[in-house]
Amino acid sequence: MAKYCLKCKTRTEVLSTRYVPEKNHIRRIRICKNCGYKFITHEQEYKRKKSFLKKIFKLLGLSFFFVINNPSYAVPVIPNFSAGSSISRTTSSQSTREIIQSYSYSTGYQYTTGGSNIEAVTANGTISPEAIAGATQTINGVTSTTTGINLQTKPQWKQTTAGAATQFHESYIGPGLNSYVHIDRSIEVQSVTESTSTFTQ
Repeated sequence: MAKYCLKCKTRTEVLSTRYVPEKNHIRRIRICKNCGYKFITHEQEYKRKKSFLKKIFKLLGLSFFFVINNPSYAVPVIPNFSAGSSISRTTSSQSTREIIQSYSYSTGYQYTTGGSNIEAVTANGTISPEAIAGATQTINGVTSTTTGINLQTKPQWKQTTAGAATQFHESYIGPGLNSYVHIDRSIEVQSVTESTSTFTQ
């Protein structure tokens, strides 16, 4: 019997056994302990009676059977697939929200004036306004004191020649918040990775 591997002649193990009645044999799948080779054996058993011994055992009230094993036939196990493929897909996403706030403060002042056919009516012709200290405040951990002008004593103006062409402009920007910027934006990043593996026999 094919108890030994067809390749390396090492003893094998039986993985499965099935009786095939239409062919009157036993089908076994064997595997080699040494090299892992698989093969199939078809084994047939039958009983043959020997007339001479039959008579002797019959006299003794016994029966005797000889079991003779036919040669076993090995069939290699071949995979039944021809081709195949596998697909893997990975998806990841990331969301980020960014908030930016910017404040711009001025602690001083800006005073401008100009024109034509005008002159200051203040004493000594002084055109610079009187500066006065404002309040002290703390914003985001920063302490500062503002400076402005006294609007009651700011320079006064008149026409130099009455009735003549005259231009005059005056502007004043006091201390405080100059500008405020607020940015709120979201960033979303999504990535998809797809791989395909193909194999054939």
